[in-house]
Amino acid sequence: EEVLLRQALALGLEQDDVIVRRRLLQKVRFFIENSRPLSEPGEAQLQQFYRAEQQRYLRPARLSFSHYYFSSDQRPEARADAQQALRQLLQNHNTEKSSDNTIGDPFMLAPAMRGQTPADIAALFGHGFSQQLIGLEPGSWQGPIASTYGWHLVYIQQHQASAPLSFAEAKTELLKDWRQAQNRAYAKAQLSQLKAAYKIQIESAGQDKQ
Repeated sequence: EEVLLRQALALGLEQDDVIVRRRLLQKVRFFIENSRPLSEPGEAQLQQFYRAEQQRYLRPARLSFSHYYFSSDQRPEARADAQQALRQLLQNHNTEKSSDNTIGDPFMLAPAMRGQTPADIAALFGHGFSQQLIGLEPGSWQGPIASTYGWHLVYIQQHQASAPLSFAEAKTELLKDWRQAQNRAYAKAQLSQLKAAYKIQIESAGQDKQ
């Protein structure tokens, strides 16, 4: 390996090779970012960082809801059937919060979900379904709303809004983010010093440009 490496360098095979160039850039960046002298923030310093970045540290919203499912695979007019079922529920002033198995089609997931975050709902039903649920008001059947499986009528029972995490709750994440921010700032300062140490000429349109 050493002989082959030396022969490759003697032949200049590392020059003008985009893959070698990218790898060298990665290694230099890694070296710079990890050469920062180790230090930990004091409590007051971390508190200041928390106040400056507080909007990033939020307890996610949570939804509790029930739903009726209408299968697009089993029903040619699944959405229209869901709309008809919704009209009947509203006409009957049906505010039942638990699913009635006489409405809609069998579904592999539970008919009622409790304390689910938007990310949880997106993982189960799809991102579009999750986004629409966030905008619904609790207390009535609504829809139809499309998921990755078909159409749903949804009853929002509780919508717990997103809220800021306290300093104590966010502390572990704060410390990680503070370290990353310090590494980036250190790398930026080191790059500025390196720029001053090199003179780069770029050939363009037959001319050398500084």
